[in-house]
Amino acid sequence: MNPTHPTYPSQQGATLIISLLMLLVLTLIGVTAIQTTTLEEKMAGNMRDQNLAFQAAEAALRTSEDWLGQQITEPIPQSSCSTPPCDLVWQLNALNGGDFLDINWWKTSADTRSYRNATLVEVKTAPKHLIEYHSFIKDSLVIGRQSDEVGRHTYRITARGTGGTDNAQAIIQTTYTRRF
Repeated sequence: MNPTHPTYPSQQGATLIISLLMLLVLTLIGVTAIQTTTLEEKMAGNMRDQNLAFQAAEAALRTSEDWLGQQITEPIPQSSCSTPPCDLVWQLNALNGGDFLDINWWKTSADTRSYRNATLVEVKTAPKHLIEYHSFIKDSLVIGRQSDEVGRHTYRITARGTGGTDNAQAIIQTTYTRRF
């Protein structure tokens, strides 16, 4: 007796092709996920750097406000400085060449103060700030009494801070008013 072997149709390799296509799709999904994660990490790092820069500028701004708040008499606004570094209050627009948005001006200018309080952790460069005398507003705390000598002095304070790198920077301004 001769056993008969069943005859199979010839194989076409469809399973192999489908498996390779599935592997290709999974590879594309994996590569896309890695790229997305890498981009999110970069964005988070940049956001952190920008936040550090803002916090550094805010610390320098508070230092100027505290300094003005501690003055017993009105600081006399200056139009120039003969011996840098200049720890003084500037007349409004006395720094005509000062472009506050230019990084190099902040790095090279002797017209700004460096933040001298505790060292800020993870900040590349110490923040800088400057104070400009803005205006005098005559008024009185006594109703009906107006005097040229009584009123509020207004100052414009500008501060620049950097983050973990000098590429991340924040420049902020505030107006500070005080009676002397």
